[in-house]
Order: sequence, then structure tokens, then C-alpha cells
Amino acid sequence: MKSNFEIQLASIIRSAAKYFLLLIWSIVVLYLLIENYQDERSRFDSFILQSPYTLIWLILLGLILIAWKWDLFGGVTIVLFGIAMFYYFNFRSIDLFTIESLLAIAIVILGLLILLAWYMLLE
Repeated sequence: MKSNFEIQLASIIRSAAKYFLLLIWSIVVLYLLIENYQDERSRFDSFILQSPYTLIWLILLGLILIAWKWDLFGGVTIVLFGIAMFYYFNFRSIDLFTIESLLAIAIVILGLLILLAWYMLLE
């Protein structure tokens, strides 16, 4: 039987991880939108050029929504997504710690926190 403190702590960890993931997602999408409109090309051409990056972040939004409903499946997929993102961004450039790599590490840590909260709530 879990104590009330353990249940509240797990709930706080789970909620904080999910809200931080949404914060990361919204900051990056806002940045992509601003970058898209400051480009000298037409807006449609800029949107097409930015679409691979936008698609990655739309996938993350879907995973966050899945994690909101199912902690275990969502946490695992977010961790795997963060690892894949880290792999993709590190082998595309020479720098090991680009901002994308740091975001991928943060996504992995937040996914692990969701899994930790799920584990804490197990009976």
C-alpha cells in the first residue's frame, strides 16, 4: 500500500515532466514559426523547407498526448524518440552538444521521469 506522500510525489513528478515536455515543444514550434516568417523566400517555400523539422516536433506532440493517457507506453516511446533524436542530430553535424542534442537529452530525461512516476504508482 502506497502512502499518500508517495502518491502525491509521483503525481507531481508525472505532471511536471509532461508540462515541461509541452513547454519544450511550444518553445521549439514557436521558434520554427518565427524563423519561417523571417525568411526572405516566400512563406510557402519556407514552410516546405522547414517541414522535416516541424514533422519531428509534431510527432513529439503526439507522443506527449499518448503519455498523458498511458504513462508506461508514452514514457517508453518518448525515451525512444529522444534517443533517436539524439542519434539523428549527432551524426548529422560535427558538434556533439548542439542545442538539438541538449533538447534530445532533456526529452529522454523527462520520459524517464514519466516512467519513474508510473513505477512509483505500481502496487
